[in-house]
Amino acid sequence: MPAWTDLEVARLLAISSPPASPLFPWSSPPPQIPFPPSPILAPAPPPSRIRSLGYRAAMIRLRDEATSTSHSPQSQLLPASRREDRPEVTLPPRKRLDIA
Repeated sequence: MPAWTDLEVARLLAISSPPASPLFPWSSPPPQIPFPPSPILAPAPPPSRIRSLGYRAAMIRLRDEATSTSHSPQSQLLPASRREDRPEVTLPPRKRLDIA
């Protein structure tokens, strides 16, 4: 991309633009909409030591329950497709190929 020379920049800046027409609404600045003042929020109180300890204990308990039940053999699912569980179907070749 060629760099602009000082002469070109001066020429472009000297070009005057036509005055804004009152017929075009976008030629004037948009009206200023006043916004209500933002409410000043009080800072949050520091967390209660008792509440944070209870939360931590509950999270530890939930984590322990999740890890203890995830390894039990009753909750593990068996594979869905096992060949010995599927009955063997004997179809005529035309039915098997969905020709008939």
